[in-house]
Amino acid sequence: FGENNPEAATTFNNRGIAKGHLEDYEGAIEDFDRAIELYGVNNPEAADAFNNRGIAKRHNGDYEKAIEDHLKALELYDSDNDKARATFNLGLDNLFSMNTVAAVNWFSKSVKFAEWEKSAIAGDEDIAKWLAEHPEQDDIREKINDIIAPEKLPEP
Repeated sequence: FGENNPEAATTFNNRGIAKGHLEDYEGAIEDFDRAIELYGVNNPEAADAFNNRGIAKRHNGDYEKAIEDHLKALELYDSDNDKARATFNLGLDNLFSMNTVAAVNWFSKSVKFAEWEKSAIAGDEDIAKWLAEHPEQDDIREKINDIIAPEKLPEP
């Protein structure tokens, strides 16, 4: 396979998604790496692979690399809906790296790209889990609730 082989790249991206669902994040990252290589790093078609690789890296605890991937996805995405997904993921990356100010800012940007992100944020299990593990951060719950109103995060 050479660069700019979208069919093979899509196959690797899809396999990476499957591995991520199985919590094989290292295997997923390898597949997303290959997809990005085949798409070409600056090809807008690689945006989903960057976004997905960032999710896998976040699940592995590599928040800085996750942020890099989500920023690249944001750069490559064209549609507001896709940009909303990337900014939502940047919010999660920053939340898990304890940069709560940046997290709130990214969540705010996300809902500006797409109003439906309010429901996604309100129902996100990772946010609920993080808040449950960090009860001292209840002011973050309030700030996120302000962003997603009239939606609300579940109470602990």
